[in-house]
Amino acid sequence: MLEFTRELLSAIENRQPVAVAMVTDADGASPARPGFKLLLRVDGSWLGNVGGGELEARIRRDTLDTLLALVNPARSIIRCGKKGRTPSVRFVAGR
Repeated sequence: MLEFTRELLSAIENRQPVAVAMVTDADGASPARPGFKLLLRVDGSWLGNVGGGELEARIRRDTLDTLLALVNPARSIIRCGKKGRTPSVRFVAGR
């Protein structure tokens, strides 16, 4: 947790674009637990986890796409949930 906080503060102080994903709720047999965090850098590297597996890979991909779109507004993002379902992922951005 301390390493995560230090990395986040360093990115903010150095004005480096980063995104943070955090588990706020988990149902069933998910390995994810509320409070799990993932810090994603614009180069695709990350620190932490949000439970691993396919869901984490999707969160990393979607979050990186969003982060890159914020850094380069000419980039566009179109995502659809499987079988009409909308993924329960929210993005909050700030500068």
